[in-house]
Amino acid sequence: MLPDSPTNTSEKTYSRKRSTTRDKTSDTLTQNSSLDAALTIEDVKRIQLAFYVQGPGGTEQSLNLSRAQFTEAMSMLMPKLGSIKIWSELFDSIDTTSENFVNWDKLANYWLLKYYERDIFSLNAESDWSSLKYLSPTLHHSSINRFDQMKNTNKYFSLSKDGTICFWTMHLKLFKTIRVTTDSCMLQDQWATDCVYMPHINKMVFAFTTNEIMFCNMNLKLDLTPQLKLVNLSAIPRCLHFWWDEENPNNSILCWGDVEGYLNIIVWSVILPQIFDKLPQSGMDKEDSVIEISVDEIKNEEHSGVIFHRVEMHKEWIRRVQYIPNLEAFVSCSFCSTNSMVIRWFEITTDEKKTSRARRKFTRKSTFSVSMGINAFDYHPGLNLLATAQVNNNVNLWNPYVSSKPSGLLRGHLSPVLSVKFHTKHSKLISLCQAKTIRVWDIQMQIGLHRIAGIFPKGIDLSEGVMFLHENSNKLFITFKTSVVYLEMLQRDQNRLLTQKPVIGLVYNKIMNQVITAYQDGKLIFWALETGNRVRNSPSNHNKAELTCFVQDASETRLFTGGTDGTVRVCDLNGQLLHTLICFGGSPAEVSQILVLKRIIIVMGGGKKFILFRSTNFRDSNVYPSEWKGGIVHNDEVIAGCAIPPHSMITGSSDGELIQWNINSELPLQRMQQRMRPPTASDEDNFMVTRLIAIQSRYDAALANPFVANLVSCSSGSVVRFWNTFHANLLSEFISHEKGTT
Repeated sequence: MLPDSPTNTSEKTYSRKRSTTRDKTSDTLTQNSSLDAALTIEDVKRIQLAFYVQGPGGTEQSLNLSRAQFTEAMSMLMPKLGSIKIWSELFDSIDTTSENFVNWDKLANYWLLKYYERDIFSLNAESDWSSLKYLSPTLHHSSINRFDQMKNTNKYFSLSKDGTICFWTMHLKLFKTIRVTTDSCMLQDQWATDCVYMPHINKMVFAFTTNEIMFCNMNLKLDLTPQLKLVNLSAIPRCLHFWWDEENPNNSILCWGDVEGYLNIIVWSVILPQIFDKLPQSGMDKEDSVIEISVDEIKNEEHSGVIFHRVEMHKEWIRRVQYIPNLEAFVSCSFCSTNSMVIRWFEITTDEKKTSRARRKFTRKSTFSVSMGINAFDYHPGLNLLATAQVNNNVNLWNPYVSSKPSGLLRGHLSPVLSVKFHTKHSKLISLCQAKTIRVWDIQMQIGLHRIAGIFPKGIDLSEGVMFLHENSNKLFITFKTSVVYLEMLQRDQNRLLTQKPVIGLVYNKIMNQVITAYQDGKLIFWALETGNRVRNSPSNHNKAELTCFVQDASETRLFTGGTDGTVRVCDLNGQLLHTLICFGGSPAEVSQILVLKRIIIVMGGGKKFILFRSTNFRDSNVYPSEWKGGIVHNDEVIAGCAIPPHSMITGSSDGELIQWNINSELPLQRMQQRMRPPTASDEDNFMVTRLIAIQSRYDAALANPFVANLVSCSSGSVVRFWNTFHANLLSEFISHEKGTT
């Protein structure tokens, strides 16, 4: 689905500095996201009814809609799903045969083929993940609610509700286990809701249901010593997040969401080892005592360099909160349907930027609504995207500046989605649902790549599971109850071959914005230009014969493949075979080149003459050649050719001779024999013409100046030559590869 542009004036002003990145990302996603991904069954039924009218006798008659009729009808029928431009692009994708109309049968066949290719692609996709492995032994005795990494110590840590924290090495060996306690309640009643690590001052922060937050010192042995507690919180802290500026470590933010739906923030402009500057002397006199500081002291700014904010975000518990420096905003989510995800922009106002004591303030709020609410979210800084794990079984992709509708919709889970994580290095998104299924999605194409199911033990409950992705080690950690498991992304060879056969040609198709490669075994592969990802495969139309050449016509709606079976196959962009050109009377022969002109198609190879097919004969599936009036002129096998607008073409043979033809009269105009093989020569490599390329931009200059080249020829002896076709001059030549073939 296409994102709307922000309509609020302040949003336009604020986002202007990031508009280039944001617009580029949105355009890329729009071009690659499928319109049909947003369609429901009811939408498809409505579209089907639009193609039929009541005929005589009560019978239904199918309508053939032109481009204008189709785009107008679909825009009126589905105004929220796409603009006229989007429906026009869909029309071009369906009408690949240029019949200038579409009907329900063509639209349905297009969708069926598209879904079939996606299913085949997903089924044939090579699994990138290892089998499930356990972290053992775990000394947790209650549910784990946090798993994360401490970057500067190269350790992982896991926290359970009873306050037990386990530290793991990068080799996934248990390093130490500590239980953090508070004296505010009985030990059996203690419940730690979350914890975060403060790397630049080497402290850990714990949140408890006793309405307090504890700061603990950590030494080199990873021993934790409680230092101080932040007490008298307005509500139970539900989730924590800590951010610090690596360039200026004094700038730090600790935020938490509570059970009343409020976002609480502590902002440090100067952070000290003791966290706050004015500590009570009564607490410092006792060596083992934990200092208590009321949150009211921070509200009243009794501590220098520290500011406290508390703002309402939701009407229910906050499930997750995060400060995103790229956006200069706080993001939170909850189970609310009206404000499922909220972004509060935390900015320095324009007036205060000029002052020396400028402070950040909450300037505006963006609200994102999803039915049944959101469990979790993740942010991709490169693409400027937010992904949401939703209770309604879907995963949405959002532009942070557009709250009206998502930029993408990922469907496939059959139960509430618990967590989502971006794999930024591979442009993938990983999601985990309550049905113990993991899905891996391609972000740009917005399709499912892998579905990992049946790996978890039966009977476990993942409703409180936590997912953590460590990109540097390519490990995905998942917690359930007291256990931690992980999957590892396999290191595939990035240079692996998709097929053992060589590439014999490629074209760029503007209609699909894709590159199509043809392989010697007959396979065609379509690639997305922006992402480099393989979109789909098209099987060979030549049975077991090898491909020898591959081109597309000027309209870029038909693909031509020539093979060793002596035929040229014509198919549309969906891979459907339209015509078979019988080139050599049905006998096997190698087609060396196909030249697609305005009204004729010329096939070269297999002899001294080339074969002509007129467009007026393209009525049947099998098309037979017409007579070329010029007859046989070349003395050796014709290998290559190219068009010279407006009415000429050049052909080259294996003896090195070039001949220019008039296409209308089908008679030769002139010969260029400067590098033709002498009768006494035995080495063909330096003479055989393998490729001819016309330089259209230099036609006028070449016509006026005999020393300007407008034609390039290549030979199998790695010799590249430049010609002027209007004056039949050879201008220059050089060897491109000393021991190769061009």
